[in-house]
Amino acid sequence: LIIFISTTFLRTILVVQNSPQALLYSFSSSLSNLSGIIAVWCLYDTIIVLIKQKFFNKIMYYSSFSFFIYAFHEPILITIKKGLFYFLESVKFGSMIVYIVAPIITIILSIVCGHLTKKYFPTFYSVITGGR
Repeated sequence: LIIFISTTFLRTILVVQNSPQALLYSFSSSLSNLSGIIAVWCLYDTIIVLIKQKFFNKIMYYSSFSFFIYAFHEPILITIKKGLFYFLESVKFGSMIVYIVAPIITIILSIVCGHLTKKYFPTFYSVITGGR
């Protein structure tokens, strides 16, 4: 990470000063790219370990509903949009509010319905999601 930051800083200085040292710029650019890849890779591993310890199980649990959300969202989204448009028709930015809020409500409802279906009707949930 230190090599990446240093070589990126050097490249920036060379560009700002319009330095004619093309070889130095080329070398620092290559070294910056290589060290950046390695730094991101190492940081990724460190971050994943931290996330895994705290949030990984929750993320994996909610991501297990992705197919259910995909299959379930369309009729619910249309219904929610119509309902929100009905209540927000006189609001100046009603369309924008519906555009932002409707998907959030739909995803939350889909996860709740998926969770309840998976909990109380696991065989049915497995059939409708294809065992996913």
